[in-house]
Amino acid sequence: MNLGLGLVGHLPFANHADASYNGNFEWDRRDRLTSTTAGGRTIGHLYDAAGSRVRTSRPEATSFFVTLVYDALNRATAIK
Repeated sequence: MNLGLGLVGHLPFANHADASYNGNFEWDRRDRLTSTTAGGRTIGHLYDAAGSRVRTSRPEATSFFVTLVYDALNRATAIK
């Protein structure tokens, strides 16, 4: 397994030596994972103003997403 290490400690890629797995990871300026791509599929993440992940999506032929709801103390209270 070959692992990349970005300038600020993020993992930008992970590749298996025999090419059976290749993954790429993207981060925003606030050090939050914004997308993961592997096997030709991408999973994206959206965040609210407090920095909490509010949506994870897999945009393919049929869009799939998960939405998280937080309370006033920024604790996850529901998954939709």
